[in-house]
Amino acid sequence: MLQYLYIENFAIADKVEINFDEKYNVITGETGAGKTIIINALSLLLGERADIDIIRKGNASALIRAIFRVDEEVESILKKNKIIPKNREVTLERIIHRERRNKVFINKNRVPLKLVRKIMSKLVDLNNQNAHQMLMDSSNHISFIDFYGDYNSLLEKYSKKFQHLKNMTERYEKYKNNKKELKRRLDNLKYEYNEISKVEPKIGEDEDLTEEIQMLERAKDIILSGNFIHNLTEENEVFEDIMDNLFKNLNNLKNVNDQMDRFVKEIEEGIEQFMSSSEELKFYIDDMELDENRLQKLNMRLNKIEKLKNKYGDSIDEILDYQKKIKNEIDEIEETSFDFEKIKKEIEKLEKELIFIAEEIEQKRKSVSIEFSKKIERELSFLSMDKASFDVKFYKNNEGLKINENYYNSNGMNNIEFYIETNTGEGFYPLVSIASGGELSRILFSIKSVLSHKYDVNLLIFDEIDSGIGGEISKKMAKKLITLADQFQLIVITHQPQIAAASDNHLYIEKREFNNRTVSRVRKLNEKEHITEVARMIAGENINDHIIETAKTMCLGLK
Repeated sequence: MLQYLYIENFAIADKVEINFDEKYNVITGETGAGKTIIINALSLLLGERADIDIIRKGNASALIRAIFRVDEEVESILKKNKIIPKNREVTLERIIHRERRNKVFINKNRVPLKLVRKIMSKLVDLNNQNAHQMLMDSSNHISFIDFYGDYNSLLEKYSKKFQHLKNMTERYEKYKNNKKELKRRLDNLKYEYNEISKVEPKIGEDEDLTEEIQMLERAKDIILSGNFIHNLTEENEVFEDIMDNLFKNLNNLKNVNDQMDRFVKEIEEGIEQFMSSSEELKFYIDDMELDENRLQKLNMRLNKIEKLKNKYGDSIDEILDYQKKIKNEIDEIEETSFDFEKIKKEIEKLEKELIFIAEEIEQKRKSVSIEFSKKIERELSFLSMDKASFDVKFYKNNEGLKINENYYNSNGMNNIEFYIETNTGEGFYPLVSIASGGELSRILFSIKSVLSHKYDVNLLIFDEIDSGIGGEISKKMAKKLITLADQFQLIVITHQPQIAAASDNHLYIEKREFNNRTVSRVRKLNEKEHITEVARMIAGENINDHIIETAKTMCLGLK
């Protein structure tokens, strides 16, 4: 579960701290107060790409810190990466810089973003506008069915088999008439693999090298500048002649009047201070370390890594992924022994195996789709779409890897699209073309409810899942959220009073002015403030005793 969130210099949030309840948390506030900031900050913790535009104006960096309590599975993943959680508590930090690379830390250990994504996928499920967009793209519908089904091992088996077959088929078609070309390809792959292996870059190493180089180069500049100033005053005939002339002319200005004497005195004191500080600066610089050999070694190491980046990826993470990819290709080529008849037979064998697995997956998907559709209909009925019918239609692929008369892609031999009939007798139409805003919110919420028993996360986040609904439907959705809160920690951003009224922990976000700047603030509401905020959500600013009583009744009725 998410226990604590800290946001600093992020959009209009200068410093925001939030403590979360283990069950049902709700966030409300006026439009533009900064509710989206919370979701955007959590999205970055989930591993989304960062944009420097989110850094608060006038600041060099933004910080997001969260403390999670994790289960055994996540703890095991962390231990494999040499991170030992204390009492199963994990502190995740993400720092976004304007002019430097962004950094991610888990328990103060710098980690790649890929590991963060893996960890967070086990902790959090975020339902925001991206979830709506995903539902409105029919190519994603197959993933909902597969997530609901209990055949992950079969899908993984198919995926590996498909990729292996695809690689072998492409290689066979390209090189079947040119064995020498395949050998050149193998030699080139081995050269690339060995080139990366010789450097053996570590994730985050380039950033650490850059920082140390900058520090050493700055030390070099300081020493050079300091020595120049000291050498100017030490055994320098030109400087001595200038100083002799200066003091001679200063003596000529003495005893003219009080003001002139003051000028002379200030100049003499300044010269004395300059000479003294120059001597102290020399002693200070002499104590500084400048390891030219170290600097040279660091630059050479960084240059090697940068050369790899120019050839194999924009980051060390990408370079290592590429190395892994070419290692697999090297193994596959060497297994064939350049025997193209053998390769052809292997392809035919793989095709048969792939078809068998694909047909098995199709059967399971069709079986699962019937059960899935019935459960969606029950959920929609509860949310006042009792006349709606839901259907999952199957289509043969029309592109991909052709085997016999069918096409196969990474998902199998067919695709899936959701259809819905919102009212009896109207007929089924593609979900992506018929659903209104309110209907889409209810359909997405219904899907999430049906899939909830499949989640292995602890936290569900809903960002305005109630868009386009109100009244009795909001009340029913609130009741469903209360049920979900028995299984998961919830964070819900809402404009609906019924959904806010049902919460265990009500957080209010508001805009304030501080030092002539707009800032967001989040505060936990006590029981009286909770009722008052629900009243505001019911009636706006026109709150009276009757509205307060209505809000109080709503809060009591939903708990």
